[in-house]
Amino acid sequence: MTATKPRQREELLLRLVNALADQPRATMGQLAIQVGLSRATLCRCFASREAMMLEIFQEGVNCAELAIERARLQDGSADQAIMRLIQELLPIVEHYVYVERQIQVEDYSNPRTEALRLGLIDQFQQWQERGQLRLDVPTMWLCESLFTLLNKAATSIRMGRLARHDAAANVFAVLWGGIAHS
Repeated sequence: MTATKPRQREELLLRLVNALADQPRATMGQLAIQVGLSRATLCRCFASREAMMLEIFQEGVNCAELAIERARLQDGSADQAIMRLIQELLPIVEHYVYVERQIQVEDYSNPRTEALRLGLIDQFQQWQERGQLRLDVPTMWLCESLFTLLNKAATSIRMGRLARHDAAANVFAVLWGGIAHS
């Protein structure tokens, strides 16, 4: 693995996640072209496709942990906390969606990913118990809805159909309209 600056490495991993979102079965050569590198350069960055996939997965988990921590879910009302969560997750949602996909397809689940998932479910459940979120919708579905909307927003941003600065408010409006206890 070649030494690259952390920020450059993060940007490369994000470009790879986006390339894999468009072509999940792309070869190293195809991925290299999509991210603007030669195959040789990409292979110097990662010893193998498996090593690359594992690093993308780890970066996704790291980003998600930090985003959730920064969102301060315990502070304020559910609507305020969910808006902060959306704002923190939107920039890294491609990584998180990749993590979720790998957990479902490859069973990459580990204690860190389980802690993330269970922590969010627990927080949404607390909001339900306080009467801030609907009780007639399963907690897991509330969380899944959030990530589905975030993923769709990220795709729309990438495709130029949604302005990045409008995305968080749009995701929140649709989500909150469906999950808030009335």
